[in-house]
Amino acid sequence: MRRTFCLAVALLALGSLACGQNSVFRHDPLWKYHVPGKVNIMESVGNRTLVGAENGAYLMDYGGKIVWFHPTGGSVTSIRPYEDKVLVASSDGLLKLLFGNGTVIWERTVPGYVGYNDAVAADRRGIVAGSMDGYVYMLDGTAPTCGSILSAVS
Repeated sequence: MRRTFCLAVALLALGSLACGQNSVFRHDPLWKYHVPGKVNIMESVGNRTLVGAENGAYLMDYGGKIVWFHPTGGSVTSIRPYEDKVLVASSDGLLKLLFGNGTVIWERTVPGYVGYNDAVAADRRGIVAGSMDGYVYMLDGTAPTCGSILSAVS
């Protein structure tokens, strides 16, 4: 057993020497930005990244600059681009549609809350959200203020 362990350590050491300075583990990040808590979900949009964290939604450029931040009452569980807008769902049960600058167009309580990023889909016909309560909700993406529920299916 000891011999196997020593051989594994020796092979790892040789592998490290063989990789030299080209190893990805030897390069520093170009930048880093700390968000309180943890990062739950990310989605690339052009040369920017939507970041869903425990404290809210961020839009960051690839240089590490925060373009905007939108606080949420719970952890962001889904963040998706929708036309020139952004859909954000959080564990407090809210589904929000934001303008591209991070301001709220409307918000809607989804009973049970949207728990997964893949549980939201959107196109010109509307927004479909799967909830932790076992229902699938169809929302009107064009409603200017309320994001009204068009139908629910269990």
